[in-house]
Amino acid sequence: MNQTADHINTDAYQSTDKHGVFTMADNARVRWNVQRKQWSVVVEWQGKWYYFSKYLGRIPTGRDKNSPCPVAVRIASDINSEIDKGIFNPARHKRKRPLHLRQYSRQWLKDISVEAATLKAYKGYFKNHIVPALGDMYLIDINYDVLRRLQRSLNLANKTKKNIMGCIHTMLVDARRAGHIQQVPEFPGFKGKDAIEEKAPEWIDADTQETVLGHIPPADRFIFRFIFATGCRVSEARAFRWVDIKKDHIIFRVTFDLHDKLKPIKNRRQRLFPMTEDLHQLFTEIPRNLTPHVFVASKSGRHYTKNINRDYWNPACKKAGITIALNNAGRHSFANQLLEATDNISLVSKALGHSSIGITKKHYGDHSVDSMRRIIDNVRDLRHKK
Repeated sequence: MNQTADHINTDAYQSTDKHGVFTMADNARVRWNVQRKQWSVVVEWQGKWYYFSKYLGRIPTGRDKNSPCPVAVRIASDINSEIDKGIFNPARHKRKRPLHLRQYSRQWLKDISVEAATLKAYKGYFKNHIVPALGDMYLIDINYDVLRRLQRSLNLANKTKKNIMGCIHTMLVDARRAGHIQQVPEFPGFKGKDAIEEKAPEWIDADTQETVLGHIPPADRFIFRFIFATGCRVSEARAFRWVDIKKDHIIFRVTFDLHDKLKPIKNRRQRLFPMTEDLHQLFTEIPRNLTPHVFVASKSGRHYTKNINRDYWNPACKKAGITIALNNAGRHSFANQLLEATDNISLVSKALGHSSIGITKKHYGDHSVDSMRRIIDNVRDLRHKK
């Protein structure tokens, strides 16, 4: 589109005797290029020269050196207008456009270090929503109005909208840290009709868990009992190894990624869990296998894949007449069952491996519904006794 003119021989640009040098201000000048035999625009900006043979899609085509091309005059006018407004930057109009959203986001997605699932989601957000809406917009031109229009254009659930806006926010924060933009624009919030509805996690009691287990082949029940007993994530249970079983505790060290490759668990924080009576009994019942993993599928003899829901849990739920995702039946149910037995949310937070008690409170509250009911009933009983 254009190239920087740090080493351009400005002697090649001559004005005509009739018209002289056409300039709209002190920086952008319409000149005749003797070598190229065409009109173009030369800009002296911050001690450097820049040559524009194309600008915002417009190309000076005039070939008469005695009559300056109107397109070149318009380009010079636009550039000087940007200079007067304090928004001119040659990078905005470079041929390779490294600081335009489409190209910058491609490089940013290659450079960032995030979980595979997060990266996959980010790529989808840019491909399907952000780039189609904003295209090749120069990063510096992305402001509150642009972001508000983007958010309003998304015909998606509010939670998905928030994820998409969070994605572009993360990219712009990185752009500021790298010095490509001076500040991150203000983002529209999620209030009113855009407010995110926080749904209480579904969960089931121990009896219902046992009902579903009754429809799973006995040889494949071990991994589900383990999930119910520890509240671990399904991917952590699938990856759990014999070496992580100790005398008085177990250790969660690894999990599986989207491609069923082992990786450190979330936040890379190894998590210790006590050797309870249920776990001790479970490990004595599990047949030893020749793999590093404790739990293997009875049919394949290999660790369970990410299709464990499709192959085992969902069919069992259907037979039991129950509809609930495995993560809710396991991890969320474990948390709520603990809260049924104790109001010590700090203990529940540690058992789940949350990085802070605030996360636990966000998802499960300070008390379960049954705990609140017992407290309210006790208060009512005291009132009636009085």
